[in-house]
Amino acid sequence: MAALLADSRLRRGLRGGIDLIYADLPFDPVRPGDAARPRRDTTALATHLAAIVPRLCLMRELLANTGSIYVRPGRCAAPYVKLVLDELFGRDCGINDIVWTVAPEEAAGRQRFATAHEVLFFYRKNADVAIWNDVFQGARAGSRDPGEAGSPEEMPRVRCRDVWSDIDATGTGAGESPSRRPDALLERIVSASSTAGALVADFTAGSGATAIAAARLGRRWIACEADRMACADARRRLIVEGAGPFLRSSLSRVRVAGGAGASLRSCRLFPADRRWPAGGA
Repeated sequence: MAALLADSRLRRGLRGGIDLIYADLPFDPVRPGDAARPRRDTTALATHLAAIVPRLCLMRELLANTGSIYVRPGRCAAPYVKLVLDELFGRDCGINDIVWTVAPEEAAGRQRFATAHEVLFFYRKNADVAIWNDVFQGARAGSRDPGEAGSPEEMPRVRCRDVWSDIDATGTGAGESPSRRPDALLERIVSASSTAGALVADFTAGSGATAIAAARLGRRWIACEADRMACADARRRLIVEGAGPFLRSSLSRVRVAGGAGASLRSCRLFPADRRWPAGGA
C-alpha cells in the first residue's frame, strides 16, 4: 500500500485515487486449552490491532474523497476494530454495520447461543459526498421470519437492508475452499459503492473474489495477496473468468530514505496473448 502512495511511476501515486476498498481482517485470538472454555489471548489481539491500524491509515489515504471502505473484522476483534474505524474516519462516516448471516458455529457445551452471523463495517471517507447505487434483495432476506414459504427468486425485491441472509457463505462452487469469500457478497458491495470504470482495491485479496466481482461489473481493480497459493488460485480464476488482460507484479522489500519500502521485482501480463489495457489494474 505504501508503494501505491509513493510510486514515482504512478506520478503522484494513488493517494486519493481508489473509489472502493474491501478489507478482510478476520482474527480469532483463542489459545488452545479446554475445548469447552477456550481462553482469549489478549496479547495476540493487541498485536493484531497494532498491525492493522497502520494499514487502515494507508487505506484511508488511498481512498478518494467520494470513496467507501467495507471492513470484515472477524467476530472476536469486531468491537475493537469498530473503535479504530471511528477514530480514523469519524463516527459520522460510519454508515452501516451490516449483518451477514452465515452457517451457525457449533456451540454445544458453551452455554450460549450459537453464532450465525458476521459483521461488515461500512464507512465513507466523506459522510456527505459518496458514490452510491441502490441494490436490491428478496423481501424475505432481511425479515424476522426466515421460515416464510417461497424461494428467494419468488419473493418481491426491495432495497437492500443491513441484514444479508440471502448470500450463501458456502456458495463458492463445489470443491472450492470454504474460506473463500462468496462472489455474490463482493458483487453486492461493488455494485452499491462504485460506478463503471471506478477503481476497486482489495489488499488481502485471497482467491480474488473482489477482483472478479469488479471485472464482471466493469470496474478496474487492484488485488494484493502475500500467500503464493492464494495468488495462483486468484490468477487461475481471473483467467477462467476472462477478466481482461491484467498485470501480475511481485514486490521486493528494500530500504529507502525514511524507512522500509518496496520495489517492483517482476511483472507479467496475463493472459499472455492479450494486449494492455482493459479491465484490471
